[in-house]
Amino acid sequence: MMKKIKNYGFEIQLNGEEVARIGIEKENYVLSCLITAVPRIKNTIDLNLEIGGLEIDEDVSVSWEGRELKVGDKLDILVIDEGFNNPDYSSVPVSKEEKLKQKLTYFYELKEELGDLVD
Repeated sequence: MMKKIKNYGFEIQLNGEEVARIGIEKENYVLSCLITAVPRIKNTIDLNLEIGGLEIDEDVSVSWEGRELKVGDKLDILVIDEGFNNPDYSSVPVSKEEKLKQKLTYFYELKEELGDLVD
């Protein structure tokens, strides 16, 4: 019998206050903490912390509430292995049949768009 691999996650703090303890209690998963800076019109910029993940086997996206950031904010990320918060959002799993239908639709759209480039 294979030994179960321990799950890991992140405790995220903003300016010393806990934002979330993210982790997924599944065998196959991805976690991400994204810090984005997006310039906008009128010399403004969106600064954000986005927190999410994916339950790979079920193809379910999850996310935790992120935060808007400002100049001077301090982010700390600690690797943890227990005490995960439940996600604030989970997508609805899609059946294999629906995934195949979506892929075929996309395939035919690409085939039409690319025309003679595809045989």
